[in-house]
Amino acid sequence: MSKESKESSNITSIRDFITVIVITFVVGLGYPLFLFTTSIHRADLPVNDINNFDSQTIAYKIPIYSDKPLNHNVIQSGFEERYPELSQEWQIELVDKPIDAKYQIHSKESPDNKLQTSERDIFIDFKSQEDYNVQVNSVLFDQVFKDELDTLKALKLDQYSLGVAFPYSPQYNLVFSLFTENGKSINWEIDEALNQFKSALTFLKNITSFTISTQIQYYSSLTKSYKDNIILEDDLKTFINFNDWNLENYDMNPTINFLIYIPDNTLTIENSKTNSFLISKWGGIKVLNKNLPKMSNSKLLKDELMPIMNIFTNQLFKLIGLPEGPQSSQIQLDSLERILIYKNIKNSINNLKSLVKLSESLKDIAVPEETKEEVIKCLNNIKLAVEHKSVEYSALAEQASNKAFFEKEMVQQAYFPSEHKLAVFLPLLGPIVHTKEIKTQLQREKDKQKKRKLRQELKFKSLENPIEHPLHMPIAEALNTIRSFEVGKPADKSTITCHLYVRQEQGAHPISGTVDIPFPVNKKTKPLIFTTQQSMISELEPLVGAENIGGKELIDKFVNQELLPSDFTHVFATSEMENQLKSVARILGPAGLQPTKKKGTVTDDINTITNILRSFQIKQKDSHITFTVGNSTFSDFQIMSNLKAVSDVIFSQIDPKASKKTRLGYCFITSANSPGLVIDFKQE
Repeated sequence: MSKESKESSNITSIRDFITVIVITFVVGLGYPLFLFTTSIHRADLPVNDINNFDSQTIAYKIPIYSDKPLNHNVIQSGFEERYPELSQEWQIELVDKPIDAKYQIHSKESPDNKLQTSERDIFIDFKSQEDYNVQVNSVLFDQVFKDELDTLKALKLDQYSLGVAFPYSPQYNLVFSLFTENGKSINWEIDEALNQFKSALTFLKNITSFTISTQIQYYSSLTKSYKDNIILEDDLKTFINFNDWNLENYDMNPTINFLIYIPDNTLTIENSKTNSFLISKWGGIKVLNKNLPKMSNSKLLKDELMPIMNIFTNQLFKLIGLPEGPQSSQIQLDSLERILIYKNIKNSINNLKSLVKLSESLKDIAVPEETKEEVIKCLNNIKLAVEHKSVEYSALAEQASNKAFFEKEMVQQAYFPSEHKLAVFLPLLGPIVHTKEIKTQLQREKDKQKKRKLRQELKFKSLENPIEHPLHMPIAEALNTIRSFEVGKPADKSTITCHLYVRQEQGAHPISGTVDIPFPVNKKTKPLIFTTQQSMISELEPLVGAENIGGKELIDKFVNQELLPSDFTHVFATSEMENQLKSVARILGPAGLQPTKKKGTVTDDINTITNILRSFQIKQKDSHITFTVGNSTFSDFQIMSNLKAVSDVIFSQIDPKASKKTRLGYCFITSANSPGLVIDFKQE
């Protein structure tokens, strides 16, 4: 017989009541809290306005007046035959009064067909027997507006390429540079020359704006020498020495460079009448062959710079994208304005359509209000650009479209996938499981690292015992083997080199130091010493030569360019000469030869100078150290002595008590023609 429950009905009711409260709390508060904390904001974009935009709303009507009657149907059909794609975007409008026209055609009969333009006037000489309408069609669409129409067609069909021109920007930086191959002092009347160049900038003021800066740089060496002093067209792309020339500019606006280069020897550019050339999306270069005087400062006068400024002006027009052809500069500028408006608006709409496509394909991506504001701003500027035919408004539209697409809050958050929503509440649902899983994962990673470290340790231990290597030899035997491979080779071609493997724990300092080698390998050193100390002169004159040791007279030779930094490998000075070195600091400094106490090249100690001349640096690179110990003419004693000197320096760098260990592996000794042989690196 089952026992009846002694629980009163009152307690059961309380339990049921508590259960209902808990469920109500979870459903009524927990679920809304979940939705609130995992929801993302998606601003409503004007998708219909973007997708329904028609490029045909960018319609150009070109009002033209002709002093002879024209048939509009013939003109329009001639245009549509050539450019049917642009029948809605670009149209000729014939007007009856010159005052209503933007362009005027002036015609006269002539034995020959000729075309001239001035400002917005078009002068046509045509043969009387030819149809005047056909002749005007040819002039307008095959010559005057051809470049503009070809560009608009390419833009509409998404086949446009910038060529050498820069992408459009409301502002550009113009940098005018004067570079010389040597260190001869030079100046230039650039401010006076730029006064005329600024007229070209004024001409372009309705399209963009410019800032101007100038610079002079000496010792601007070329990347290569040119046969017969002729720069071939294939060599123009490598003419600029980007590694050594100071041409970096970190401004947000595009930088257009104009560079005058003065070489030591005459250089001629192949197939160039002006000895200049253009680099796509970078700038223009003029090679100026000018003999600079040796004893005094030189100056480029305004009259010399004016022809160069004319070259730079033409190059600027090409880099801005000004159409080329027989038309006047004013007509070219009008064409460029129409091209820029169309291009900027098309780029803006493409950016907005890409934004819409992104937001629709990723339903969980956030669309902040800032993005919506920039989209609306872009559409408003497009309307103003179409209405007023304004380059400025079209540029603002493209700028707003870029900001909308690359809005930082949208890009940083990327999108919020559904699994991330669950992750928000995962710690509340299972903190113990979650914590244990993380701990297990960390332990797995630690085990993997231990196994990887153990494998590396076993591998390197095999490198620490050179005797077990099949190519191990005593050093004397190894040297005899190497010399047998170098029989008949000149000493300077049979250098003997050692390669030492190094194993370091992460964080250990790389090995480096200076070795005072007992038997230096012949290397071409040409030192110079500034001193007035007779004891120093008498001791070192046999080592450096009488002409390369002295006092103020040597400083004057550098100032007068009778001596050049490239003639020497080391420059030293004694303490009494230190204050006189300021006059050659700008000459020796760029070549890395200026004597200083920090480098140890200002000293009164003869031994310090001789040690520097015969010492060399060792430096660890990645996991090995490479150094030279002699050549095949050296005796075993000389090579072993050099090897011991290097060994002592390297072992002095290794602290066995350091927390970050450094260990040495195999040492291979080899020459140009011999195999690598393993030797004992530690020399007693």
